[in-house]
Parts: sequence; structure tokens; C-alpha cells
Amino acid sequence: MDITEPLEPDLLFVCRAIRTEALCMFYAENTFHLDTINCDSDLDHRAIGRTRHMIQRERLQISNLKYQLRVTVNNPDWAALKVWVRRVYDKSVVNRFLKGGVARPARDLFKALMNGLFTMVAEMRDAGVRWEVVEKMVDAQHEAFVFADPRWALPVSTEESGTGSA
Repeated sequence: MDITEPLEPDLLFVCRAIRTEALCMFYAENTFHLDTINCDSDLDHRAIGRTRHMIQRERLQISNLKYQLRVTVNNPDWAALKVWVRRVYDKSVVNRFLKGGVARPARDLFKALMNGLFTMVAEMRDAGVRWEVVEKMVDAQHEAFVFADPRWALPVSTEESGTGSA
């Protein structure tokens, strides 16, 4: 299921009884695909927030929503990546990087860098490390990203990257 399409099928809006019966099954049985372009996590952030709000509002008992992340980086944007990392730290987006593919030639190296970065952030967060300290560690990784692809050093305009507001 592509998260950019209407999230819930029309059947769930026929009547309250059908919605009550089918809503939990809809969210528990589907995997939701999130496309992240150039590290812009705005769509992920909005979609996940909307889903979490609806689950709380409807008082659904769903322990594990399933997301699959697809990442495409045509114009690397360090600022957008830092926003995404901060959202992972805040748990406002899912940290499912390894579950999805990365559509770019340097797939293995990029995947390893991203996995290392997100794993470090999640482990530091879970250990109670303040964001200010985590952010310094994230910034220290910038050089490795630039070494892997020099475009990570370039400033990217909002229009070029597709990056929206934070």
C-alpha cells in the first residue's frame, strides 16, 4: 500500500459497525510503503503522525505497524538528512531503513553509512543521551558521507532537493 494514496479504503466509511470490525485488521495486516526522496522525511512524518493519531482516536489495539521504507537520493542534502535523523531520535518517524531499498549506484556503501548513522542515533537515544550530544556525533559522520559521495558536501536548495519544511 502506497502511503501517498488515500490511507483507508472506502469500505471503512460505510458504517460504524464495519469500521469497528475492519479497521484494526486493515492496519495490522498491511505493510505501508514510505518513499523518502533526497532524505526529505516530511511525508513520512505526516503519514506516521496521522496514522498514530487515528489509532489513538479509534482506541485500536495494534502493537506493531509495518512500514517499508524506500529511499532515493539523487541530490544528497545533509540538512534534510539531519532533520530525518532528529525525527528518528524523537521517534516521530520509523527507523526502518534496512527494510527498504536504496535506489542509487553506490547502494551498498550508502546503505552501510545510513544504517550506521540511524543505529547510532537510536542506541544513543535509548541510552538517554541528549540530542545536543547526538547531533555532534551525527555531524562527525558528515565527512564519511562526503568521502562516499562528494555531493553530500554541496549545499542543496529547497527546490532542487524536494525538501519541505522541517
